[in-house]
Amino acid sequence: LTGFAEEIDACAFSNEQPQKTELIKKLEKMRGFIKQRKRKPAAALMLLISVIALAQGQSSILTSKAADEYAKRNFSEALKYYGIVEGSGTVSAVLFYNMGNCNFESGDIPRSILYYRKALKLDPSLKSARNNLSIARSLLQAKASPYQPSPFENFLMSGNADLFFYLALILLSLASLVLCWLRVFNASLARTAVFRTGIVLLLSGLACACLFFMAIRVQRNLREGVVLEPAAVFQKPDPSLKPITTLPEGSEIFVVQSSGRWLRTKWGEGEGWTYSDKIGTP
Repeated sequence: LTGFAEEIDACAFSNEQPQKTELIKKLEKMRGFIKQRKRKPAAALMLLISVIALAQGQSSILTSKAADEYAKRNFSEALKYYGIVEGSGTVSAVLFYNMGNCNFESGDIPRSILYYRKALKLDPSLKSARNNLSIARSLLQAKASPYQPSPFENFLMSGNADLFFYLALILLSLASLVLCWLRVFNASLARTAVFRTGIVLLLSGLACACLFFMAIRVQRNLREGVVLEPAAVFQKPDPSLKPITTLPEGSEIFVVQSSGRWLRTKWGEGEGWTYSDKIGTP
């Protein structure tokens, strides 16, 4: 695998102008090398390891570059580097927090709100992001009143879908075991109590399964969003119609449906369709 090692060595990135396209070129060369080796399992595994290492190394270089530009108050340049890291899929709460700070310092308050919320979605305990989010919100006075989900919707949106799924799986499995036990040990003196236990487990499992599907539906139909720039809202996804209102930038709304380049949004005073490029979702 000497040739393979040489290919890995050739994948060093420039410290001066790291570009996402450079990674693509190197990966194409590595793919050609694997084809020449007839895709041996060991070579494929080494390719995977090297690709991961290259991506992590590239992200570190870009993050360092972004931090340097931020220290120089070149916020637009810092955002370019952070944006490449985000595009590569190497995301974290700290990355989004830094992008929020860059947008804030650049005067793009709506996008700073978006990225602070992205950071808090990954790490709700990040106090600095929460504090900066409050400051950014206070700077935008003209905003649409937010839609207030019901307590039950908030409960379903709180990330409990996986919990409901596993509870349903456990309870329904226990109910099946109990009912099977009744069928095998038909003459048991505790038959009535065991039967009632099985029914309770069965009903509880079905209830958790219903909550699971309801949580998935609510989370799909109520996606949080931030208006990045003034957005005209229409009754239908048709630009020939007269807008019913315009959502001010920085407004925090919910996205309830998508259709092509249109999004149906909901806020405190109503709902309607607007262009998807006007809305960012955490």
